[in-house]
This record gives sequence, C-alpha cells and structure tokens, in this order.
Amino acid sequence: MKRQFAVIATITVAVIAGALIYFHHQQKVEKWNSAYQRARDAYKRASEYKNSGTLLYEPRFKDFEVALDDLNATEKPDRVSEGLSIDLTTCKIELVSFRDSNESANNMQVDTDKMKRLADRYGLSSSEGAKELADAKSAARGTDTIRGYANEAAIEIQSCVDKGSI
Repeated sequence: MKRQFAVIATITVAVIAGALIYFHHQQKVEKWNSAYQRARDAYKRASEYKNSGTLLYEPRFKDFEVALDDLNATEKPDRVSEGLSIDLTTCKIELVSFRDSNESANNMQVDTDKMKRLADRYGLSSSEGAKELADAKSAARGTDTIRGYANEAAIEIQSCVDKGSI
C-alpha cells in the first residue's frame, strides 16, 4: 500500500512539474510574441515614413528603436525567435543606411547646385567655369552613387517588410 502511494505521489509530482514547465514556457512565448509584434509594427510605421521629413520620421524611428530594444531584452523562447530578432535588427541597420545615404545625397546636391549658381553669379572665366562645372559633375556622380546606395537600402527595407516573418 505504501509503495502504491509512493508511485502515485511520484507520478503526480512529475505531472505537476511538467505542467508548470509547459505553462512557464508558454508565458515566455506569449511575452516574446507580443514584444515581436510591437517591434514589427513599429518598424513598418518607420519604414512608411522613411522618405518623410525629420518631424514625421524621427518619432516613428525612435518608437521602433525602443520596441526593438524591448524585444532584444525579452528572453527568447527558441532559435527561431532569435533569428527573427536578428532580422529586425538588420532591418534597422538598413533603415539607418537609407536615411544616411539620402541625407548625404541631398547635401551633395545642394552643394552642387550652390557651386553652379556661384559660377553663374560671378561670371567665372571659361577655364574656372569648366573646373567648377567638372567639380559639380563629379559631385553629381557622387550624389548618384549615394542615391544608388540609398536605393539598395530601400530594396533591403522592402524585403524586410515583404518577408512573411516580418
């Protein structure tokens, strides 16, 4: 009789322990899924405004950074969730790269336009004008290159949005 009781008690303890472990894991999964959903939604909002001015873009990007930090601080329930966190972090890098490239290209374009206006305004001689024009064309090529980088980053951002996982 004591032996049957011991066996039943052991089985009961094992079942309860298994159930507690399962429920703890489920809570971890639900917490991570919630953090991931917030980060993913924040990323999509920031991505939608990537071409907008600072006043529209920056608050959304900041929300994304906070949500991504929360996601990375949340315990990951499995390797798939680790991979998804890395994907979103990569998307953040692409978004920053896109904005930086566009900003650099815009600044170079302003400088190129300014050089052309100055050359026209001050009636530079043909040799000086040719040099200024060559500098302006060189800057324009640099602008095109940087815009190319921005476009590559935009393609990566779109692939982040298009992925079924994000």
